[in-house]
Amino acid sequence: MFDYILRKHTITKIKLRKILNIFCSIKCRIFIGLFPTGLFFMFATLISPSQYQFGIFLLLIASFFSGFEVVVSMPNIGDIAPQYTGIIFGFVNTIATVAGICSIQSSYLIVSDTHKPREWQILFGILIIIQVLGFIIFTMWGEGTIQKWAIPKEKTVESELKTNL
Repeated sequence: MFDYILRKHTITKIKLRKILNIFCSIKCRIFIGLFPTGLFFMFATLISPSQYQFGIFLLLIASFFSGFEVVVSMPNIGDIAPQYTGIIFGFVNTIATVAGICSIQSSYLIVSDTHKPREWQILFGILIIIQVLGFIIFTMWGEGTIQKWAIPKEKTVESELKTNL
């Protein structure tokens, strides 16, 4: 669908990604600035513990919406530095993995009793803040063009001789 829109319409990749970013993070009129993902996380914390099945369903919907963010962010890595895509993917995935490990450990510090909804609300509130910040940063400053530092420099005979000596 992404490629079809790019071919048929006069829109740049980064503008389309920002639109998709907004789509997967549509601002709800009641809770301005929250992502559907964060919104469903928040709804999951507001239900009673006896309705845990519905809470799991809300978490699944939140995960569904978070999948749209991958469509937006992952291709951008290849666009900003095609020659260094592997290195950047490794770096980004390392940060994501460390964040995932740390989030599990830090959740134990926040949620001491799993039957206290207030502690879960704090935990998911932190998640919502992180998502809103990511949305704002990408929408305001995200680019999908090759960066100056990633443009290959032309090699001259002289520079080749200097590096080989």
